Amino acid sequence: MRQIARRFLSILLATALVFGPAQSVFAQELSEDQAQEFKQLTGKAQEEFKAKNYDAAATLFIQAYEIKPVSNILYNVARIYEQAGNMNSALEYYQKFVKSPNVAKENREDALERIKTLKEVLALEEGDKKEETNEEVAEPVKPAEPEYDYTLAYILWGTGAASLVGSLVFGILASDQHSKFEDATTIEERRDAASSGETLSIVSDSLLITGVVLGALGTVFFFTASPIESDSGVALTPIIGTDRVGMGLSFGF
Repeated sequence: MRQIARRFLSILLATALVFGPAQSVFAQELSEDQAQEFKQLTGKAQEEFKAKNYDAAATLFIQAYEIKPVSNILYNVARIYEQAGNMNSALEYYQKFVKSPNVAKENREDALERIKTLKEVLALEEGDKKEETNEEVAEPVKPAEPEYDYTLAYILWGTGAASLVGSLVFGILASDQHSKFEDATTIEERRDAASSGETLSIVSDSLLITGVVLGALGTVFFFTASPIESDSGVALTPIIGTDRVGMGLSFGF
């Protein structure tokens, strides 16, 4: 019951202070022009307050306070800022009000209660801001480094190396047939040695060219390898024979 009565008293006090600063000014020493300006400012401030133009109302009350520092105006400004949701400014003017002289005990107690409430509200808001600031921000997941398929390049290099070795072997065999041709004592032996040497020389030259081409292709495919995305792809397969040299394409799905 006591709390209800206290709350009712606070409401009456707020209403009286918001709409009643002008009455107290005439007990103060003001010139006629000052009194008129003060009355106009407070009257306009009340109109702006009723229209919920809180910033304008607060500004007008502050201007009136500069003409005559009436304590009730500080309370008015504090209530207006609180109504507008500007808790920091409301707290500032409540504190100015309670420090003002000639403030009734009940009025000061009401303002002190508002100060306590506002401090609690501001503390909660500050805590919420700190929680938002301290929230761990998930680090962006770095994409995995792509893996490149160098299989084709290695196959071409290996096959090219084998072709060069084969070229060397067939070159040696061709040289051996040339020696046989030089040492032959009959026309038939010379004819056979010449035919075999020519064939072996062609194979040796073909393998040499194939090895160089495959090595070059392997280098190109190594530096232009694509990232591995699936098992499908196109493979280039060398074709080597005694009578032909070439490349074949195979497709994987």
